[in-house]
Amino acid sequence: MELSKSLADSWLSMYAIHMLELCLFVTLVWLIDKVLKLETRLRYLLWNLAVFKIFVPPVVSMPFSVQGDFPNEIAIFAMVRGIQITGMSGNAVSASQILLLLWLVSVLFLTLFIVYKNVVLGIRLGQAKPIQLSAVNRSSQHLPDSLQIFETDRVISPTLFGLWKPGIFLPKGWEAWPSKQLQSILIHESAHIKGRDLWIVALQYLALILFAVNPFVWLIHKRLNHTRELCCDEAALRETNISPVEYGKFILQFVSKRPATTEPMLIGRCFSSKNKTILTRLNHILNFKEVKMKTHAVTYVFLLTVLGALMIVSSWNCNDSMDIPKPTPEETALKQSSKVQKFDEPPQPVGGFRAISQNLKYPVIGRKAGIEGKVILQVLIDAKGDVKDVRVLEGDLSGDGRAGFEESAMEAIKSVRWVPAKLDGRPVSVWIALPVQFKLTDKEKAL
Repeated sequence: MELSKSLADSWLSMYAIHMLELCLFVTLVWLIDKVLKLETRLRYLLWNLAVFKIFVPPVVSMPFSVQGDFPNEIAIFAMVRGIQITGMSGNAVSASQILLLLWLVSVLFLTLFIVYKNVVLGIRLGQAKPIQLSAVNRSSQHLPDSLQIFETDRVISPTLFGLWKPGIFLPKGWEAWPSKQLQSILIHESAHIKGRDLWIVALQYLALILFAVNPFVWLIHKRLNHTRELCCDEAALRETNISPVEYGKFILQFVSKRPATTEPMLIGRCFSSKNKTILTRLNHILNFKEVKMKTHAVTYVFLLTVLGALMIVSSWNCNDSMDIPKPTPEETALKQSSKVQKFDEPPQPVGGFRAISQNLKYPVIGRKAGIEGKVILQVLIDAKGDVKDVRVLEGDLSGDGRAGFEESAMEAIKSVRWVPAKLDGRPVSVWIALPVQFKLTDKEKAL
């Protein structure tokens, strides 16, 4: 139980920091996308950086030590003050454990749901009939020889499916399409393949599985889907002589046939857009003008480089850079009453501070009387990790010195071995101040 609590606390801390950093980075990307008039392909790359940021958690170490800005004895006090050691009976489930369990359940459910939908879709498309295009048609439409094209009655609009060996699936009746429209569709779908878009789609759904509660992840998913289709629309218009009006009308035919709800396709993309985004897409098609990206290449490379650097910077593990509170009177008293050995790495109890809590026995007198209290101990940890001396820096703060808190706290501290503090890589002896807090459960208080 204690191990699961420790894991849940660590997960929640990391998860919360990562979500905050992601929200800040996505906000910056959104502002750049809104304020600057960027070329469509650059906008797509911009949102690609956002989805990559999702998979860069806050694990990058800070390039400096916070302890260098504060006296070492104050830094160790701050570290210990953040640990609450209680003598509560029972193994109550913490909020972090509940949140971790809910997250694991949601990850499992979404994974099974998306995998199931893709398996079903794969089975449906498994009966598709291959279409043989002549070498002349493939050459004129700039299609690679390895690209597979199928015909099936299980789709109502052109669909690209398959992560490792993608294929284009055309609905029944495609033979009646004018050659320009067929060519624009094939170039549109092949642009997805050339751009490795299906791998980005896979990352998007993996991000949704892991961070479905974060609305910024859904924003990334929506913007990527939108800008991706715009890029492929531009490729179709650029490489064919079809007019924007004719191409736009052709897209509307598929939108009118498409149901309101669509299946999540992790390894596939549908040709048409959803109704609420089709107007923006049509407006972009009708106003399409070829933009030569080379004229702005330096600016684009500089912008993406800066954002890439910010993505790394925003992934710093800032746990060690938290504001350290001012020393309490008890800490000040310890500083004045004992000579504290400097160190680079503070001592840590083997098994974490929860190991002390497990060995901490709530005094019978205090439990029966319903008394809670706090004891601050002055502990000497030698270079071997042994507790050599334990003194009471501040006695029973409950107001009742007969509750037995001091004796219980001292016994719990002595029962645990420590990883010694280190100075220049060598273990050293140090004094630390350790608050031990005794709390009762609500049920015990009511007795």
